Amino acid sequence: MKYIFLLMFFGSLQIYAQQQVITNNASNPNTCDGSAIFIDTNITNSWIWTNVSTNMTFSPDQSFVYGLCAGDYILTYLDSNNMQINIQFQILAPDCSDFQISTQTISPSTNLSNDGAIYATVSGNNNGLTFIWSNGETTSSIINLAEGEYAVCAYNELQCESCTTVQLIADTILNPCNDLFIDVIITQAPSSPSSLDGEAYISFSGGTAPYSLIYTYNNEVDTLLSSGTSSFPHINLGEGILCYNVIDANGCSVDDCEQIVASGNPCDDFFATTYTTPSNNYSPFCNGSATISVSGGTAPYLIDFIPIDGNESSQLELCAGTYYFMVHDALNCSFSGSYTIGLDIDTNLIQDLNVTINTNNVYLSGLCDGNVYIEISGGIPPYTILNQEGIVISNYLSNQCEGIYSIIVFDASGQQIAINYFIASPNQIIDNNFLPDSTIVDTLMNNLIENCDIDFSSIDTAFLANVNVVSLDSIIVSWNIIDANGVTEILQNYSLDAGFGVYQLILEIFCPQRAQGDYLIVKEQFKISNLLSQIENSQTNKNWKVYPNPFSENLQISFEIDKATRIQITDLQGRIILNQRFEDSNIMLNTQNWEKGTYLIHIQNELINESKTVVKF
Repeated sequence: MKYIFLLMFFGSLQIYAQQQVITNNASNPNTCDGSAIFIDTNITNSWIWTNVSTNMTFSPDQSFVYGLCAGDYILTYLDSNNMQINIQFQILAPDCSDFQISTQTISPSTNLSNDGAIYATVSGNNNGLTFIWSNGETTSSIINLAEGEYAVCAYNELQCESCTTVQLIADTILNPCNDLFIDVIITQAPSSPSSLDGEAYISFSGGTAPYSLIYTYNNEVDTLLSSGTSSFPHINLGEGILCYNVIDANGCSVDDCEQIVASGNPCDDFFATTYTTPSNNYSPFCNGSATISVSGGTAPYLIDFIPIDGNESSQLELCAGTYYFMVHDALNCSFSGSYTIGLDIDTNLIQDLNVTINTNNVYLSGLCDGNVYIEISGGIPPYTILNQEGIVISNYLSNQCEGIYSIIVFDASGQQIAINYFIASPNQIIDNNFLPDSTIVDTLMNNLIENCDIDFSSIDTAFLANVNVVSLDSIIVSWNIIDANGVTEILQNYSLDAGFGVYQLILEIFCPQRAQGDYLIVKEQFKISNLLSQIENSQTNKNWKVYPNPFSENLQISFEIDKATRIQITDLQGRIILNQRFEDSNIMLNTQNWEKGTYLIHIQNELINESKTVVKF
C-alpha cells in the first residue's frame, strides 16, 4: 500500500485537509491490474480521474478505480470553498527492462531433414521462468526441427514478457525428386516381328512411397499402383515401344522408354555403299558420278538422291561437293547416307574466290526492309554460304534489320572467305552531297574497316579530308571522323575505272566488339576533270594556301581559281568552329576569339577536297 497526502497553504492561512489516495500497483508492465481508492469523508463535491499519459478522464464520482496500467494519474475535485484540488499519484509495476530472451540455433542439414534445434536463454530476473513456443512446446529448447519460422515467448515470476522469432534455413538444398529412378530393360526380344514372346524387366527406386506406375505399349495404356514393390517383369511383348512412368507421393515423376525389335528383324542387315568418281571440270560441265550399291533388306529398292531427284542407282554429271541419299526396301526398311564428289583438276588453274557484298539500308530506323546481295565469282562451284542462322540457300537476303552481320563463303575447292557487313539506318549515314547536280560516273568503296577506337555514339561529323591522285587508275583518300575524343584519320586506296567525272566515294566503318549501332557510312563526291593535272596538283599542293601559320589575330585563305568553296574548321576536340560556303578566292577570318591551339581546316570545291592543320599562338 502507498499513501499520498496533499498539504495546502493559502497565504498566511494554514488549512489542513487530509485527502487520501490508496493505490495497488500493477503486477507487471504488460498487465493493467492496478487500482486506486479515494477516501475523504469531507469531500462531497464531484471528482474525476485522469490518465496523464493519454490525457483521458474516466470514472467520474467513483471513489474506487481499477484496471490501471503502470503510469501517472491525477485525481481532480472541488473542495468546500469551490477550489480545484489536484492529487497526483502513480501506479507502479516491476522493472522488466533487463528481462531479455535470446536464442541459439542448429540449422537442419538439408531442406528435407528434421534435425534442426533452437535453444532459448533469458537475461535478468529468471525466477519462475516459463516458455511458450509457436509449435506448442513449453521447454527452453526445441529439437527435431525442419526449415521454417519459429516464435517463442518467455515469462518470469513477475510476469515480465520477452518474445522473439527465429528463421531456420537448411545448410544444403536438395531436390526431393533427384533420387527417383526407373529403368526398363528388354530381357528377351520377340522371336519374329509377329511374335508376342518378348519380355522386359522394370525396376525403380528412390522417391517417397506410395508410387503409381503408368506404362504405354504401342496403343495400350494402363496404370499400376505400388506401395513398395520396386521391380517386376513385363511379359508377352511384341515389337514396338515400351514406356514406364513412375510418380511418387510428392508428385515427382521419371520415365524410361525402350524399343522392342524382333531378333529376326529384316532391317538388321539393310545397308548401302557408295562408289564415286571425281569431277575434272567446272560447273556447268561437271562430270563426277556416284553409284549406290544396296545389300540386305528386301528388293525392290527405291533410291532417293538429295538434292538430285531420281530413283536410279547412279547419278552422272555431278559437280564437286557433298550429296545425300536415302534407300527404302519393299518392307519399308530405310538407310540414309552421304557421299562426296572430289575435284580432279590442276589447282593452279583455279581462280581465287571473290565475294562482293551489295547492301540496301533500311528506309527508317526500326524497320527491317534492308536487303543484301552476295555476289560470288572465282573458285570452284558449287558455293556454300553460312551466316548466323546456318546455310543460306539464296544469294539475295531480304527483310534485313539494321545491325552487323557476318557470312562465310566456301567453294568446292576448299577456299573460303569471311566477310562482315552491316545494314545501316539513316541515323548512321553521313551524306556530304557537295555536288548535288552532278552525274555520278562510278561509286568507289572498299571492304569494311574495323575501328573500335571511335566513339560511335558521339560522332559530330565525318568528311573527305584530302584526295591524292597517285596514278591514272588510283587515288588515296584521307577521311576525318570527329567524335567526342577528337579527330580520327582513316586512309583508303580506291581504284579508278571510269576516267573523268564525279565519283561517289563511300567509307564504311564498324566495331564488331560492341553493341548494335556501332557502325558508320560516310558518302562524299569527288570530281576528276584532268587526271594528269590533278596528279600534279596533289603532289605540289598549289591550289590553295593558308597564312600566316602560326597565326594570332587573323587567318587568310586564298585560292588560285575562283570557285564556290565550303570551308569547315574544327579544333582537335572535334568542335566545329566554322562551317560556311564562300564565293571569294581570298577569305580573311577574324580569329581574336579563338583559343590557342591546333585547328583542322577542310576545303572542298570542284577541284579541291583536302585538309590542313594550323596553329594559333
